[in-house]
Amino acid sequence: TFYGDALALLGAILYGAYVSLLSTRIMDEESFPMPMFFGFVGLVVFLTLWPLFFILHYTGIETFELPSGYTVVYLLINSWIGTNLSDVLWAQSVLYTSPLIATLGLSLTIPLAMISDAFLQ
Repeated sequence: TFYGDALALLGAILYGAYVSLLSTRIMDEESFPMPMFFGFVGLVVFLTLWPLFFILHYTGIETFELPSGYTVVYLLINSWIGTNLSDVLWAQSVLYTSPLIATLGLSLTIPLAMISDAFLQ
């Protein structure tokens, strides 16, 4: 749909601005506290997007229910390793190379995962 295409285009523009600003505004990558940076990004996202949970739940667009304790453990492991670590490593790669190289490397993970999956099965 047009709405979905517009959101995808807006997301790509904002991602490009984020990567470009990250690489141009940080002068010394050795002294830049990358975990603190992503901590502040998470805090801003949490504080600004948290009200959407209530709005979507009470309007019936998306109902919210608490996950089981077993699921919470796996979500925490995924957030620490799969999200936090990968974001920090990606941001370091942007600083050490360039936004273009880091994004191309990130884009290659899907086809390389498909190829490795085909060889392993």
